[in-house]
Amino acid sequence: MLADLQQQLSLCGSKCGRCFLRCILERSHPGDHSCKGDHRCKQMCTYCSDDNVDASASVILKTQVNGCSDLAGHEGPHDCKQKAHTCGMDCSYAGKTSNCNKNCSLKARHEGEHKCNSRQHMCVEKCSLPACRNPCVTPIELGDHEQHACHEKMCPAKCTMPGCNRNCASANHFHDLEQRNPFLNHHFCENEHQCTEQCETPGLCEVRTEVVKKTCTYRGKRSTFEYEHVSEQNGNRKDCCIAIPPFKVSIQHLCL
Repeated sequence: MLADLQQQLSLCGSKCGRCFLRCILERSHPGDHSCKGDHRCKQMCTYCSDDNVDASASVILKTQVNGCSDLAGHEGPHDCKQKAHTCGMDCSYAGKTSNCNKNCSLKARHEGEHKCNSRQHMCVEKCSLPACRNPCVTPIELGDHEQHACHEKMCPAKCTMPGCNRNCASANHFHDLEQRNPFLNHHFCENEHQCTEQCETPGLCEVRTEVVKKTCTYRGKRSTFEYEHVSEQNGNRKDCCIAIPPFKVSIQHLCL
C-alpha cells in the first residue's frame, strides 16, 4: 500500500506545455503536461521598478509599475512589454528550442544576435525513448547529439510481474531499449510479489469430505425405505503461499 501511494504521489516534473513551470500531474500521466495554473507570470516589471529609482539622488519616483507579460516560470528579468524597455525582436532561437521565450530581452538597439531571457536554450526534439513524450533537455550550445534525453531518470515501463501495476525501479530511463534479449526483458519494481502458481509438492494439499444429500431407496426382502446420506471426498491443490522476492521471476511453489 505504501509503494502504491508513493507512486501516486510522484509528480511528473516535465515542463508545462504552455509555460515554463513544472507539470504537477502524476508521473507517466497520459495527455499534455500542465502546471494547473493560468501560465502567466505574477511578478512586477523589473525595468519599471528600476525606472522608479533615481540613482543619482536616491529618490523613489512615483511612476506606474506594470506587471510582467511573460509566461510563468521564465528566466531573467521581468518585462511588461508595454514600454520600450527591451529590444522586442524575435529571439534568434525562436521555434528552434523547447524553452525559448520568443522575444529578445536585450536592451533596445543592442548589437549582435537577438536573445531572449532563457539562460540556456534546450533541444527541441522529443526524448529518444519511443514511449516518452518529454522534450530533450540537452542545451543546443553543445551541438549535435545522437540520443535525446529528457529530465526523467527512471524507467517509465510497468513491472512485468502478473497483477503488478507499479513502475520499474531501474534508474536508467533507456532501460527498455538496452535490453536486447527477449528472454531477459524484465521490468521489476522494488517489492515482493505474490506467486500465482499452484503448489508443486507431490500429492494433494488438502482432502475435503463433503456431505452431498442424495435420495436413495433401500429395497429389502420385507420393507422399502428412503434415506439421504452420501459422503464424497475431493482432493484439492492450493495456490502457492510463498512471496517472490524483489527482482526474481519465480520460486519453488509451496503451500502451508
